[in-house]
Amino acid sequence: MCNWVLRSGRYLQPIYDLMKEDYLSLPVNHADETPTQILNEEGKPATSTSYMFVYHTPKWAKPIVLYDYQDSRSGDRAKEFLKGFKGILCTDAYSGYNKVENVSRALCNVHALRKFKEAYKLLPKGKSRQKSEEAEAVRRYQEIFDLNNKAEETASRKYSDQDKRFEYITKVRQMYIKPKFDSFLSWLESIEPKIGRYAMKMAINYVLNNREGLTLFLQDGRIDLGNNITEASVRPFAVSRSRCKFYVSTTGADVSAKIYSIIITCEQNGINPYMYLMHLFETLPHTDLTDQEALRKLLPYSEELPSYVKMMSKKEIRQVMEEVKKSQHQS
Repeated sequence: MCNWVLRSGRYLQPIYDLMKEDYLSLPVNHADETPTQILNEEGKPATSTSYMFVYHTPKWAKPIVLYDYQDSRSGDRAKEFLKGFKGILCTDAYSGYNKVENVSRALCNVHALRKFKEAYKLLPKGKSRQKSEEAEAVRRYQEIFDLNNKAEETASRKYSDQDKRFEYITKVRQMYIKPKFDSFLSWLESIEPKIGRYAMKMAINYVLNNREGLTLFLQDGRIDLGNNITEASVRPFAVSRSRCKFYVSTTGADVSAKIYSIIITCEQNGINPYMYLMHLFETLPHTDLTDQEALRKLLPYSEELPSYVKMMSKKEIRQVMEEVKKSQHQS
């Protein structure tokens, strides 16, 4: 079974390469990474840590999820993968992504808000907890998120054209959210010298030290406040990792990354992964793997995929079953 999966990589690679090409062509993208372990990795002990990088398109684009196994977390690995991408990269504050060329980094405000929430949870329960700087920081930060969510909902309701939605969101962010964020930053600067609680101190410094990346979303409606979209795609791999523990070889890890990419991209585009892989492996052996036009028709988000590969609701399945019974009865 392992050998079959490994050999499937030959057919999956051209599909993966086209997905990557489409990902790199966008003006905004997301990235994250998570640890994994390889038993037989050249030059490294079996107990050492390797990484699975995860790259995701923004929520307003067709979902493309790319997993990329690497032997380390070095920023050079992301730099190599993202070669040719020119735009805005949404990540956490990991400094390794600074090595990626020709990009502006938008940092995850969800990470920053989470730090204040964690600091709040460490406070002893009581009335004073509600009046703490931690509670005030969470309230102020959450207000920024609420205003942004409302702007995005209004834009979706008012405009069918995507560019107009982005224009509206940018305008709201500049007019209403930016003053709130500037006030929040000024307040953090004023209280920072007085704070002695470690968790709160770290949360404040995280925001102040990364303010440029955390406020970049104010300039462009295409940028999300957070990187949740990628974190959600890290989760399936993390769940599998907790059960499988490790890969035996680097080849296995690399092919696994391709399979994860295709299956998760299928799921996010409403495609049944099992039916899609059946269609793929029935079609690819008879396809010229250098013919990009033919391969594009097979991508997990292609409009030319057969209807039977699409996920169906229970209602749709019942309708199909009724049609089958009806045709059998007539015959």
